[in-house]
Amino acid sequence: MTQTAPELPPVDPEMASRVIFSPDGETSVGRGAYNLFGSAAGNEELVIGVGAQVTLDPSFNEGGDTIVLPGDFADFTATRNGSTLVLEDGLGTILRLPLGTEPTILGFDDGDYRVFFDTEAGEVVFEEAGGSIVPASAFADGGMVAGADMAAEAPLAEHVDLPVQEILIV
Repeated sequence: MTQTAPELPPVDPEMASRVIFSPDGETSVGRGAYNLFGSAAGNEELVIGVGAQVTLDPSFNEGGDTIVLPGDFADFTATRNGSTLVLEDGLGTILRLPLGTEPTILGFDDGDYRVFFDTEAGEVVFEEAGGSIVPASAFADGGMVAGADMAAEAPLAEHVDLPVQEILIV
C-alpha cells in the first residue's frame, strides 16, 4: 500500500509564535509563523526550515547575526519594505529581516552572503564570501538573479503590502 503525505493547511501569520533570543543564542524554526526578538549584542544564530515565516525585530538591524536559509541563493526572491529585506523561496519560506549598516550573514546551501544597507550607495548590498559585491540593483522584478547575471541593472522591487504581524504568545 502506497502512502502519500497529507496536505498541510496554510500557515496563519496571525497565529505567530513569539521567540526571544538571549545574547549569543541559537535556535531553529520549522514550518509555521514566528516573531523573533534578538538582543542588541548580536551574534544570534537562526536556522530557518522550509515553510517557516519569520519576522525579526529591529534589534537584528545591528548586524553580526547568522541566518541559515533552506536552498540555494537563486531559489529566493527579494523585495524591500523600507529598511526591511523580505526573502521568499516559493515554498512558503519567508524571512523579514531589518537591515542596518553592519552586515548580517545569510547562509544558503550554495554559500554565505553578507547583507547590509550601504548608505553611500543608498541600496541593499549582498557580498559573497569571496568579497564580491552583489548590489540590490541585480534583482529583476523582485527575483534574485544568480551567477553572471548579477551585473544586470534592474531596480529592487518595493513591496508595500506586507501584512501587519500580531504578536501572540503561544
